[in-house]
Amino acid sequence: KGTRLALFRWGIAALVLLAVALPVFGGSPVFALPRLAPQELGALVEIVERLPVDRPALFVFDYEPGNSGELDAVAGAFFDQVMARGVPLATLTTRPAGSALAKGVLDDRTARFGYVPGQSLLHLGYLSGGPTAVQLFAISPRASILKGFDLPEGMPEDLWNSPLLQGIQNLSDFSIVAVITSGTESARIWAEQVGSRMGETPLVMVLSAGAEPLVRPYFDLQEQRPGERLVDGILSGLPAAASYELRNDRPGLALARWNPFGSGMLAAELILLAGAGYGIVNWWLGRKTG
Repeated sequence: KGTRLALFRWGIAALVLLAVALPVFGGSPVFALPRLAPQELGALVEIVERLPVDRPALFVFDYEPGNSGELDAVAGAFFDQVMARGVPLATLTTRPAGSALAKGVLDDRTARFGYVPGQSLLHLGYLSGGPTAVQLFAISPRASILKGFDLPEGMPEDLWNSPLLQGIQNLSDFSIVAVITSGTESARIWAEQVGSRMGETPLVMVLSAGAEPLVRPYFDLQEQRPGERLVDGILSGLPAAASYELRNDRPGLALARWNPFGSGMLAAELILLAGAGYGIVNWWLGRKTG
């Protein structure tokens, strides 16, 4: 019985993998692109369009390498719109591997958008200490981060004296703070610890699909209580990312993965239907024999 169950599980895994691989190697099936964009996407696009280009944006990479397949695709269109406008960038992470992820995601865009490391792009590095460190960073960024990551040659010993960060004294001096995370706890920490210290600077959450339902109340709060804002923009899931890329007219990872995503979802639904049908038949036969 155990061997049969193991073979059954391997068979299901093989079917899902085959479904995902078919559009990549065979070109079919092809699924229609999303026609309706999420309501919150328009607000996010408008936020980015209003960003000043003389103040750096802060991207917080708070996810593990295992989540990069989803979040790199979801955040890609957001990165592209910000960088197409020429907004200077700084990155930060509270995860040990986050700085390397940030470098890998943004390095392939620096040449495309004309960014120069150290001048228009700077990695602040790893912020250790959990929620307390996030709170301290919100109060005093300069006292919380002393060393950067992968700094170019010729950078000042104190990275806060670099031309990119000279005007940053408080968190609200950034043009925008965007937290890219797969975890609801990380999103909650940033929303609750820094939301009240942002001034007019928008706080945006770029999320995995699984984290979005528990983070959305922080975004909906501004509609329920206009004076109590925590999260100004939200982006989650591959459908929203595909709509974003269509809106930007810049095809990226989300559109490239749209057909494999649809094929995998279809396979999962068919497997669930087959399992439900198998259970009903067994139940019916059991009633007849009983």
